[in-house]
Amino acid sequence: MLPLSPSTGMLELMLVLVAGVSLELWLARLVATRPMLTRLWLGLGAPLLRGAMIVGAVLVAYPALFGFRAAPTLATLMHETAAHGGLWLIALCAARLLVPLPLSGSRTGLIDALQGVGAAALLFVGFSRHVGALSASPWPGALGAMALFGLCWLLPALAAGLGQDVGARLDARRGARGLEQWLGQAMGMVAVAPVVMLYGYLLGTQLAM
Repeated sequence: MLPLSPSTGMLELMLVLVAGVSLELWLARLVATRPMLTRLWLGLGAPLLRGAMIVGAVLVAYPALFGFRAAPTLATLMHETAAHGGLWLIALCAARLLVPLPLSGSRTGLIDALQGVGAAALLFVGFSRHVGALSASPWPGALGAMALFGLCWLLPALAAGLGQDVGARLDARRGARGLEQWLGQAMGMVAVAPVVMLYGYLLGTQLAM
């Protein structure tokens, strides 16, 4: 395994997340005029898409996610951990369905970041087992966990607020609507990337020792 700067993985992570947000907003507009489809979208479609998007972005960022240029392929890891690893990732995608809608709406960035961290942790378990690092752990320690949770809580919320403000100003200048919502969600999602990459890089240092 060759060391790699985490910036490469962060760029991939950001691109997938922004593309996912754009797809989500486009689909939301398609069903906006149909109340029954809107309820189905909000309760089932949007949470599943957002969860799959975050887990998919984490998979795309591998192995740069852990600071490596070369590593076992995803296919190899999934084959070795098919009995539990893949199922846990699917469960993580669906876990968003259990989050109450009011909480999901008010703390979207927190849930996004925690879901990304969870996907990175599950991927790291399979990765570390493959390379024989049985003592490696996805637990960052009490202080690390508190710092990580703080970043999950603050960073996406601050970025989303900034994006909404910039988008509202741009909408006012051009006399149209849409950028406020898109920039708010896109920047909030982009802010998830450094949190997940920081966590992944810290995990990867266990394997580089």
